[in-house]
Parts: sequence; structure tokens; C-alpha cells
Amino acid sequence: MLARHGDTGRPVIRRGIAWAATTALVGAASMAAIVGSLGAGGAAGSAGPGRGAPHGTRLAATTCTGPTGTLFVAEAGYDALGVIDTATCAYTATDNVGDPPASNQTTDINYSSTDEAVAVDGSDLYIADAGASTVAVIDIATLATLPATDYTPPEMLINVGFFPEDLAVTPNGSQVWVADTGPQTGATSNGEPSYGQGGAQPQKGGTPFTAVSVITASTKTVVGTIPLTAAPQEIAFSPNGQLAYVTTPSDLVVIDVASRRVVGQVSGLQNPHGIAVSPDGSELYVTDATSASVSVIDAHSLRVTRTISVGQMPWAVTLSSTGTTAYVANPDSDTVSVVDTTTASVVGTISLAADPEALALSPDGTTLWVGEGAGGAVAVIDTADGTQVGKVELGFGGPQSGDGDEPTGLAFVG
Repeated sequence: MLARHGDTGRPVIRRGIAWAATTALVGAASMAAIVGSLGAGGAAGSAGPGRGAPHGTRLAATTCTGPTGTLFVAEAGYDALGVIDTATCAYTATDNVGDPPASNQTTDINYSSTDEAVAVDGSDLYIADAGASTVAVIDIATLATLPATDYTPPEMLINVGFFPEDLAVTPNGSQVWVADTGPQTGATSNGEPSYGQGGAQPQKGGTPFTAVSVITASTKTVVGTIPLTAAPQEIAFSPNGQLAYVTTPSDLVVIDVASRRVVGQVSGLQNPHGIAVSPDGSELYVTDATSASVSVIDAHSLRVTRTISVGQMPWAVTLSSTGTTAYVANPDSDTVSVVDTTTASVVGTISLAADPEALALSPDGTTLWVGEGAGGAVAVIDTADGTQVGKVELGFGGPQSGDGDEPTGLAFVG
């Protein structure tokens, strides 16, 4: 696993989640009401803090406008969930998620969690908390009704495997799959080898070190664990929900969703990380961090058919709704590559300020939201011409102060 920043005092884990539109699952009218409530806490050009004022959140002035909706941001460095009104680009709230109560407090504000990824399933938010090895579940409607001074929303914590860094919802919304990356060192506290040490899959208390945990959405419980021989990085599903695709540092693993068995594998990739599936399910786009390229894989034959050179250390990839355009975040180049998938060529390069690593396309495809890890901010890109039209500072002490915030996961509701 690659880790690039060390200023938060712990291993840095990278994650990017593509947008999730939820209106089909909970109804357009109810979701519109929720989105409106979540976005009511701020406006363009706001100077005062929204919910989460105890954190000293700074709202950046901006002329940005975007589609109506809400962007949820997993802020790994600040152990928080950020909320952005996408119509105004206002940072309306920052909520503490996943922490147990502090010794001298009645609420969960000891900041021991590491919120790495976020996904939406119907009216629920799922947040992967690597620091506590749990997944937090928060009701979106309840989140919208919190008082301005309350930044500890009611949550359910689900124990999963070691260091969950990614999660994805099945297309039918019935399950949430979680990437349990395992211990961050070569051995556990009891001396057992972790992944990459050779031999059989190690376990501790019956829990595989590197695995995928399967949560059923109806009961919010873990109903299965799929052991892997290397740390899962990102998870994506085929459009029909029958197959799951999981990247690891060494290969791409294909899992049958119904049986939870590995049914295929693509080897020979160069440190694969991000993955996106074409809308018709025929192709897979996988970032190869070491070779600065994207591998295009035929989903039926599981063969690499094309290789596209992009920027340095490509990390996240997302596709337009038609599948004709791919966006690739290259943190070591401070760029996002725009790829024409029909010609397998880069047709544009978007330069950004600080370490782009997470991507989310708005449901209407008009704006691309980019988490900048080293800058503690989310940049807003107009997809029509590739220009930056806004920036939301996540820092709580002024401009560029949010290096520790590190937005590693993004999820859209709208």
C-alpha cells in the first residue's frame, strides 16, 4: 500500500468514492427535502461557521454554483464527516463520526477515529472508520435536523475487519461491502504475520486480516467475510449486481456476489488501486499506480485490452454516465486526466493545487468534485471545459490549514 503524507502522525490511507444518487431508493420528494435541509446551513460567501462550530470551521467565500444536492466528505485527517451544499459550494457542517466517548466528555469527541470512505444507501450514510475498525451508519434525515451546536450525530457502529478503507453498496441496495485492509505493519501485536508475509491467510480471533466484510442493509449486521490474500483497495460492482470487482496491490479479484466466492483474477497489473465499471458492464477501468497508467480490462475475458498513460500515481477513477469519459486523479502530478474512452486517449489535463486523490461526479455530470489531500479542500470543476469554478476549504484555522483534514472519500446525494 502506498502512503505519502505523514503529517497526521499515523499511516496515511487513501480512498476515493464515486457519487451515489439515492432518489430512486428513497423517493425523489423525500430526498429533495433531506437535501434541502442539509444545504440550509450555509450560503455562498458565508464567513461564519455552520454546524460544527466547536471545531472552528472556516467557510470559504466562493462564487461557485453547482447542481442542487449535498456532498458528504470523509475527512480522514480530522476524523470527521463534512457536509457541502453543492448548489452554493458552502461547507455547512462538520460532524464527528465513529469516536467512542472521551474520558472527560459525555459525547464522542476524543477524535480517535479515521473516517476514510463514505457511501450512500437509501436514507443511510455508511462511513468506513479505519482507526476503530468499524463502519458507522447515520440516518441522513436525522443528520439534517441536528441543532447548529451539535456535531455528534446519532450513529450505529458495526464492527468489521481490520482497518476498513473503502466500502461500496450493491446496485440493489441490499448489501454494503467493506474493504478490510488488515494491519498496517508486517505483524500484529501478537506476532502473527500479516498479508505479504507468505503462507496461509493469517487470522486473529477467527477474523481474516485482509478480507471483504459483507453487511446486510436491512439489519445492519455483518453476514459474511470473504478472505483475500492481499489487502483490498477499492470495490465496485457490475451493473446487474452479480459480480464484485476488488483491487489489491497485486491484482484484480472477481467475486460472485451470491456465493461470495472468488471466480476470477487479473494478474500482472502495476499496483492497481481505483476501479470503475462501464455502464454496460463490458469494461473495467483500473488505475495502475506504479506505471502511471489505466488498464482497460474486458469484463468477460478478464484480459487487458488497452493501456492509457496518465499522470503520476493515478489513484481514483470515475466514469461519466454514458461511459464515454473517464476522470483519473493523479496525486503525484497534481492533475486530473480527462480520458476519451472510445479512443483510449487523454484529451485534457486539469491542474490542481494540492494532491487530488478522491473524485465525485455530480449526478447530472456537470461538475466534478475533487478531494485535495494535501490542501484540505474540495475543488469544483466544470466538466464542460475543465475549468475550476470553485473551491471549498475544509481547514478549520484559515486557508490551507487543513492538511490534516485529507478528504479521502466523497459521496453525492442529489
